Amino acid sequence: MPAALLVAAFHESFFKTISPLFGIFLCFFQSFSLFKLLKL
Repeated sequence: MPAALLVAAFHESFFKTISPLFGIFLCFFQSFSLFKLLKL
C-alpha cells in the first residue's frame, strides 16, 4: 500500500518537525509559570 506508506512518512516528518517546537514551547511555558511563581 503506497498510500499508507506515504501517510506514515508524512506523519513521521511532521512529528519530527513539531516535536522540537513543542519542547521549546513547553520549556517557555514552564519558565513563565516559574517566573509568575517567583513574582508572587
